Amino acid sequence: MDKKITRTPLQKYLKHSLLALLILGVVVSVYGVSQAQMTGRSQNIEKNNVTISPVIQGAFIDALSLRGHVVPKTTVYLDTIPEVR
Repeated sequence: MDKKITRTPLQKYLKHSLLALLILGVVVSVYGVSQAQMTGRSQNIEKNNVTISPVIQGAFIDALSLRGHVVPKTTVYLDTIPEVR
């Protein structure tokens, strides 16, 4: 007489769960890559602000002067306790 082998719920749904997680990971990765390409770092400047000159031997200075406003990501306020006697 053979005994029927019963599978636990973990064994029963493990393959389907792993496949679903794999598909979800691929979808999230594709979405992240597409969003990163759409909102990449770029700067738009006007043509009259660009200087084109012939190449000569000398020091290469690669600097952009940008103006911006820096704000903290988070702010923590600390309060003191009055002196207790």
